[in-house]
Amino acid sequence: MIRPCFDKNSINLCFIFDDNYSFYFSVLLTSVIKNSNPDSNYDIVILHDEKLHINSIKKLQLMITKSNFSLRFVDISHIAQKLKQERILFTRLYYTDAVYYPSFIPIVFKYYEKILYIDVDTIVLKDLKDLFDTELEDMFLGVVADLPIILGITLNSNTHFSNYVKNTLKMKTKQYFNSGVLLFNIKQCNSINFLECFLDTLKDIKEPIFMDQCVFNAMLENRVKFLDLRYNNEVCFYKTHRQHYKTMPQMTMLADFEESKKDVCILHYAAGIKPWYYPDSEKADIWWEYAKHSPFYELIVFKK
Repeated sequence: MIRPCFDKNSINLCFIFDDNYSFYFSVLLTSVIKNSNPDSNYDIVILHDEKLHINSIKKLQLMITKSNFSLRFVDISHIAQKLKQERILFTRLYYTDAVYYPSFIPIVFKYYEKILYIDVDTIVLKDLKDLFDTELEDMFLGVVADLPIILGITLNSNTHFSNYVKNTLKMKTKQYFNSGVLLFNIKQCNSINFLECFLDTLKDIKEPIFMDQCVFNAMLENRVKFLDLRYNNEVCFYKTHRQHYKTMPQMTMLADFEESKKDVCILHYAAGIKPWYYPDSEKADIWWEYAKHSPFYELIVFKK
């Protein structure tokens, strides 16, 4: 468990990654710093296991030069190891067990009121204060709808996934959210045994298609607050949106997404098209503009 670093005006941020993503986190951190407000404090905590190299930690810490920023690293190997022993953490493709680590947040941040978790494959384009200050009341999380999935369910273009949501996740609505940006109401989360509930849900699902995201959706249906789409603007939806918006501009979700693009706060490079692998892909130029200011820039270019 870790205690708050600042007494007031604090935006509490959590990121999770291993050494493979430390380069890319530096770009995200650059964007947070460049779009920060001097009147706010930024309490940034990285949750990691033994796979994060000490040299990466030292280099990232050197990026913090402002007095209203704190960057701390918390090794959660002891929690992760316990779950690995239970052998219930299902992963696929290039994902590791770390994809489930956001479920640890209520335990690790017990002494906080709210924590904003953001995936590393994102760029922050605005200050995060408005998002962080969102009143969650008795909801467990603040979330953003996953429009690529919801549109597929609505149009019934992917019957396999639609049946999976209904029969495996046992969701009664189409309100499926993306887990790339999660605003945790810590007190509400800790009103239950959050991690135990998460693991019980995972055991029931067995092999979740989108892993932690599916588990969060099944576990917290109707217990989350949906936030504006500009707070988790999925780049992978841009092409699909253009295709459907021409023929169905009256569809609310498409109109809402069109509006959100005018004032994006967090741009999310979800799915497989990452800007560091595909520099000519949609919105990749924005990511690379911030990458130029990262201390890992040369390494990112070399690794690509």
